[in-house]
Amino acid sequence: MKAVRPMSSRAAEPAEPRFLRGFLVVLVAVFVAQKVLEVWFGSAAAVDYGALSWSRLRAGYFWTPLTHALLHGGVFHLLCNVAGIFFLGRHLQESVGPARLAALTVFGGLGAGLAWLGLNQGRPGYMIGASGVGMAYLAAFVALDPRRPFIFPILRRAVPAWALLAGFCALDIAGLLLREAPRRDTLLGVAHSAHLGGVAAGWLACRLFLAPRSLLHALRPGIEPPRWARQAGRRPAPAYRVNLDPPAPASVLPAERARHATLRAEVDRLLDQVAERGFDALTPDERRFLADAGRNLNRR
Repeated sequence: MKAVRPMSSRAAEPAEPRFLRGFLVVLVAVFVAQKVLEVWFGSAAAVDYGALSWSRLRAGYFWTPLTHALLHGGVFHLLCNVAGIFFLGRHLQESVGPARLAALTVFGGLGAGLAWLGLNQGRPGYMIGASGVGMAYLAAFVALDPRRPFIFPILRRAVPAWALLAGFCALDIAGLLLREAPRRDTLLGVAHSAHLGGVAAGWLACRLFLAPRSLLHALRPGIEPPRWARQAGRRPAPAYRVNLDPPAPASVLPAERARHATLRAEVDRLLDQVAERGFDALTPDERRFLADAGRNLNRR
């Protein structure tokens, strides 16, 4: 996220349609159009009409709390944001689907913009960049599964996602307190408040609609089983059941046989839950358990 001030140079399988790919294409296309206007025509129309500032909002540019995330100050600024959004977004899209990832993107852009506006009321300058969206992705990634490691593609080292988020937040809080809040030019033009606003938006999105036990899931009306299924002593049959219990050889020890039965019972319970409430109802731990159990039982 880049904040610009006057007199300163200082922001499961993926489901179709693939929102993440489309969003990244839009970011690159808008940047190319922005630079063509600036270099070939000497026009700053993209920034004039798309960047976020109080003066633009007062002029009626109500779209700028979202469009600021599509603009970037330079190639390095764009590449940093595209890389973070891609490597985090591909995991999120597999977990939550393209529709919820699109909603998270909107939340991240709005959260970053509102946080920057709240801290910079009455100041000149404007803010552009999609790093608030990237920070929302990181916060959602951590909120969904804090223990999940994030692997840096270049360094090929795994870092706990919560530690990565904590490090970024510590840097942004320090920058906010030492540079941005005292009304100094932010270091290298970084809008620290926008980053923290993106983190808050990502966490809120998880609580509202991303996590399996989110508010949206709790408010979703349940599907009542038919009358015949509610009769005493009967329960609705699951939509499907996978038989993971091949006949065990006679040589299997009783303790091993008991462990196998316990594992099979837990798998059956989770499959019943999937049949009744959908795969999204499972927690990340339950999804991993199903995958591991399938591999263990299939080896028998």
